[in-house]
Formats: sequence, C-alpha cells, structure tokens
Amino acid sequence: MEHALDLCIVGPGRLGTALATQLQRVYDCVDTIVARHSSIAKAIALAEKVDASAQEFDSADFDQTVTWLCIPDTALASCAKTLAQRREWRGKIVLHSSGALSSDELQPLRAKGASVASVHPMMTFAPEATTQLAGVVFALEGDPKAIEAARRMVSAMQGNEFVIAKENKVLYHAFGSFLAPLLLTTLITADKIGAQAGVPPKLLRAAMQRIVSQTVENYFKLGAEASFTGPFRRGDVAVIKKHMKALDPVQREAYVGLVKAALAYLPVEKADEIRAAIGEKET
Repeated sequence: MEHALDLCIVGPGRLGTALATQLQRVYDCVDTIVARHSSIAKAIALAEKVDASAQEFDSADFDQTVTWLCIPDTALASCAKTLAQRREWRGKIVLHSSGALSSDELQPLRAKGASVASVHPMMTFAPEATTQLAGVVFALEGDPKAIEAARRMVSAMQGNEFVIAKENKVLYHAFGSFLAPLLLTTLITADKIGAQAGVPPKLLRAAMQRIVSQTVENYFKLGAEASFTGPFRRGDVAVIKKHMKALDPVQREAYVGLVKAALAYLPVEKADEIRAAIGEKET
C-alpha cells in the first residue's frame, strides 16, 4: 500500500506491540521501534517480528514522519521536553496514547513545529492476551494534521474513531475505567462472594461466565432497562437487607455504590425503601 507515512513507535510494551504488529501487516508503515536501554531487547524482538529497525532512545534520530509515544502517562511530559531539545520537529507528527491526558502534554514538541495529537484506543491490553484492534474505537484530540494521520492509521486497522474535546479527556478515561478495571473489580468481588457462599471452585467461574455473558449480550441487544432483573427490579427489600448483613465491609461498600447507581439509572421498584435499606440518607 503506498502512503506518505513512516512510523516510529516509542515503547515496545503491550500497546506498542499491538500497534506495530497490526499496522505493519495492514499498512506497512512501521520503520523503527525505540526503547530505553532497559527495554531494548524487547524492542529488538518486536522490530525483527515486523521487519523494522530497533534503536535506543538516547541515540534514536526520530527522523520518521510520525512518532507515536506508547509510554506511561507519567513519562509523557518529560519525554516531550527531552525530544523537543533533540532536534527540529517542523513538519513532523507526534502522537501519544493517554486516555486521560490531552495533546497539550506534547506542547514542547508543538512549539518546535510538530503537529501533535492524543490517540487513545478504548481497549484493554492484558499481558497474556492478544488484542486485535479491528473494531476498536479510538478517541482523537489535537492538531488537524496529526488527527488526519491518526485517522489514516486507524482506518487501515479497521478501527473506528471520533474527535473528543480535550476538556472531556478525563471523563472519557473514567468511562473506560468502568468498562475494564472496575468491571474486573466487580467480577473479582463476585468471585470472592461466591467462594464464601460455598460454590464449588470447579464450578465458580463457569457459573459466573454464563450469567455475565448473558447479561452483557442482553445489554447490547436489548438495552439496560430491558435487561435489568433481580431484587432491585422487583423491589425485594427484605432480600436486599439480608445481602447487606451477609456481606463483609469491603463487599458491602461496593454493593451500596452499585445499588445507588441502579437507583439513579435503572427502573428500581420501591426505591425509597431500598435507599433506607442501604443506609442512604434522603436529600
């Protein structure tokens, strides 16, 4: 495929690896994998896999059209400052993939002439999982030239994209937190409760998987209200009180937080009685 982009990926971690392998396969644009000295072995292995070169950060030339920073949020500001001191960036494009931080983290590079953007995939990247980016939604924010380059790469990976206002990035990241780490937190909390209830270990995950899969399928097919079942939908206050008594303090706090959300967003019967049962004071 002919195009005008050649790409340097900084960071051979889970996101950098997913981008490098999938972009190289569908767009053939990955030129260089850059890593700190401590991670250069990973960069070399990834570069060999995608037929690119590997360079250490301190000696890399960053001469590619696009540099994509796949590094922790806490490292972005210092990395941008360091890169800005290394060379002239006029005509170059620099991207980062923070969900919470805006393109302003790359302001030192913008001041040196680069077009910059944040490009965040709404996806989880677990260490032992292979994550496909086709169908993933990417949030784009930043300079028009950088956004256009990001769109081309997202399109090549068969992803979806939208432009987000920079002031909404933190809320967008919280949205993602409910979809992965906090969803996982709900599942592990349920796992602990199920074990305490005496569900046999060999059946515990099977029991969870079946009901969770059906609930998720119902939500995306029917919507939240049509999928909502259980004691909250029925207004079974006596059962809710028993739940509150049986749960340990950590589990009870999580339960109360989720019940409050159900009261706000879903068709709960006997809402006032349930509020009293979970100890929520009337406002």
